[in-house]
Formats: sequence, structure tokens, C-alpha cells
Amino acid sequence: MNFDGQHDDETVLFFFRQHPVVLRKPLIAFLAILVIGMTPFSFNPINGWFQLGVLAGLIVGLLVFMYFWISWYFSVYIVTDQRIIQDTQNGLFGKQVVQVDLSKIQNINYEVPGFQASIFKFGTIVVQTFVGDLVIEKVHHPADIQKQITQILNELENES
Repeated sequence: MNFDGQHDDETVLFFFRQHPVVLRKPLIAFLAILVIGMTPFSFNPINGWFQLGVLAGLIVGLLVFMYFWISWYFSVYIVTDQRIIQDTQNGLFGKQVVQVDLSKIQNINYEVPGFQASIFKFGTIVVQTFVGDLVIEKVHHPADIQKQITQILNELENES
């Protein structure tokens, strides 16, 4: 895998994104918009306007859901042999990139905050540095990712 801004001597070790559970609210919004589109015309379903209400609710709901899905899908966390990159897509056109050099990392912790997170196996990873913390929320299997990054840091420390 290659990405924009990758150094010539840099190797991507793995990447991950947030758990799909972050899309639950947009999915509920999609279903609510679909129901709202059907409701006024459900009193007279023989009327031809019923199909237009359903179609309008479906199209608007899909547009709302796709907006959030694009933000989720194109937001990715990349771990290389030199740094951790948080590439966040904000809507259709906004983008934010944060990077932390592996040599600057002091500690990596994770938390599984509650019942729902335990069931769906997502949590928060906190990468602590001298400058501040990089907080990565709603990550699938945070213990595994924390373990992988810790192994990479240990290998980097053993090399130097």
C-alpha cells in the first residue's frame, strides 16, 4: 500500500480505521428519513404520490448516509516503520492529517469504555508523546492494535 506523503524509505506495516459501529447514527437517520417520506402518504397508498414519497425518502436518506460513509471509509490510520498517521476525511472535501514519529512515542494505552464497546469489541487508543496525546476513538480490537504498535516500538528500540 502506498499513500500521499509517503517517504521513499518508508514501509507501511499496517493500517486500520474506526469500527463500523460509528455509522449506526447515520443508519438510524437514513431509516427515519425513509419512514418520514412514507408516513404522509401511507393513509392513501393507492395514490400515486405514495411512491414518490417513498422514493424521495429513499434518495434523501441514502445521500445522508453516503455523506457519513465517505467520511468513515476515507478516514484511515496508517502505521509505518517511521510514524503513525491519522488521515481524517471531514465530509466530502475536508481533510486533516496528523502524524506522530515512532521515536517520539512514550506510551500507548487502550480502553474499552462500557457494555456496548465490550459487545462490539471497539475502544479507544491513546498514543502519548512529549507534545501531547493522539486519541484514536472507536477502533475495532484496540488491544490487538496496541499490541502490534508496542511490538513495532520494541523492535525499533532494540535496533538502536
